Amino acid sequence: MTEPLKGAISKTDAARRQLDTAIELWFKEGDGLSAFTLAYASFKLLMNLYTHQGTDGFDGAIDRLMSETGARKSMAHTANFLKHADRDPEGVLPYFHPDLTASVIGLATLLYKRLTDSLSLKMQAFDSWTEMTAADDLGIPELDQNAERARANQRVRDALRQVPRETYMRSAVRYYEFFLANRDRLLAALDEALAQGMSVQDFLDSQFKAL
Repeated sequence: MTEPLKGAISKTDAARRQLDTAIELWFKEGDGLSAFTLAYASFKLLMNLYTHQGTDGFDGAIDRLMSETGARKSMAHTANFLKHADRDPEGVLPYFHPDLTASVIGLATLLYKRLTDSLSLKMQAFDSWTEMTAADDLGIPELDQNAERARANQRVRDALRQVPRETYMRSAVRYYEFFLANRDRLLAALDEALAQGMSVQDFLDSQFKAL
């Protein structure tokens, strides 16, 4: 039996829990509509919180970008369809793609990071997967100075652009599960290596030699 919730839950806590569950559903290809609903609820909470707690207008920048690209209308239409039936009880959602959920998760993760200066483990996993697969689109430079491995990383990114979605998501869930299981161990090993005077590149080389 599920234990009852204990203690007060803040808006930020609620947003984190919704977002973490949406990330889990997205990676494991659970129900897409449920993942979207949770991600969008978290996103809206965080946008509202940013209005009160943010100081740099980042929420306004996101709102403008969404308006200019049409994303706000698309997301709001889907969210309203899933939440309300008072005006359109016979309504039908003509199309839904899980990439819409990924976009909402990405925006919510950005807001959560800027509000709390932290990310949950699941948010880190989603962020890491996004940065790894979309490094070219996001302008993220290759950190590994080993030319052969850097080329291999690029080949993986290029291949993931071409494979069927089923193959892409199998790779995504393997990455996600590995990240959750090994992130703390690898960070501890990196901290120890840096304390011993190794560079990040030295650490990467040592990890690949161990494989």
